[in-house]
Amino acid sequence: MNPGTTSSPSSPNSNPASPPSPSSRKLRPPPQPLTPQELTPEALPGAWENGETNGVALVRSLSRERGEAVPWGLVRNGMREAVRSRWLETVGGVGVVDDFDQAGQWRLKVPAGTAPAPAPAPHPPPTPAPQPQVSNLELDASELQNLAEAIPNLLRIAAGYGLSFHIGVALSDHAPESVRRQVAEVLKDARHNS
Repeated sequence: MNPGTTSSPSSPNSNPASPPSPSSRKLRPPPQPLTPQELTPEALPGAWENGETNGVALVRSLSRERGEAVPWGLVRNGMREAVRSRWLETVGGVGVVDDFDQAGQWRLKVPAGTAPAPAPAPHPPPTPAPQPQVSNLELDASELQNLAEAIPNLLRIAAGYGLSFHIGVALSDHAPESVRRQVAEVLKDARHNS
């Protein structure tokens, strides 16, 4: 492996994973710590070349495998644990590095005389966060008045559970622009008078 070139899959000079997509920007539970077995050539063959790997190659391979960016701190801690538990050993005299820009210099290999590691047991998937329950209603003016009168009961029942209202106001397509402006102004005033 040549950690100094950007064309190498293990280069420290290139981005380990593409930027997150808008759908991946939601809060998630913290990732599970990596086990030493998850960093072996059997578990991540794409991160290994000529019997060696490094921090950048492991970050990239794990990110590709999981379909999302894997934090350097998670990989660094997994590498430390793999060396501490003797699943892997450091190559070339460069030991633990804290900064990602040096991750390509921290090289590891499987110790001589070590049998291949068994396939890692998969982590149980994280428990998904509960999704909010949303009820959509289409109301005419009198039904909206009924809802307004029911709000105190809704607030009492759902106290402490983040009850919110998402209101949409629709006009027919043939409403004149002057009516549209007046409706928009009334709605603006209603919001600012709360």
